[in-house]
Amino acid sequence: MQRLLRDLASTQTTAATSSPASSTFQYSELSSLPLLPADIVLKTLKLAKRRPQRFFLEFPVLNLQRFTELCQKVYFPTEEYSIATWITVHCGLFYLFLHCDKNLPTELGTTTSEIEECRQRCASNADEAVQRLRLCTEPTLDTIEALVLAA
Repeated sequence: MQRLLRDLASTQTTAATSSPASSTFQYSELSSLPLLPADIVLKTLKLAKRRPQRFFLEFPVLNLQRFTELCQKVYFPTEEYSIATWITVHCGLFYLFLHCDKNLPTELGTTTSEIEECRQRCASNADEAVQRLRLCTEPTLDTIEALVLAA
């Protein structure tokens, strides 16, 4: 998976983006990384509510409700969030896009190539964050969860 994340990180993406506010992110060096368009994330989460997703079956420690809360912390920050949250959100979105069926672009009102760009951006953001983890990162459940997803 790590190799896949690195390979995808080397690919350029061109979709419109936004960035998290640096005042709500503990790792300011990552605050300039582009996020996915919020409407695609919202539509993806709504779709996951309607239909069970493979990602949540394969990684049962993280359920849809908690993942949605983590996405809200990153995409609509009202307080600081950890780098583990950043990694978990981007890895989770990566896997949701990776295992999507052929109808997902139509259901999200987008194209297959835009879904691929979103997946690549998620991989790139997750990989960049993993590389920025500090050596003495606290071994919390959130951090371990993020590292397992990124592995």
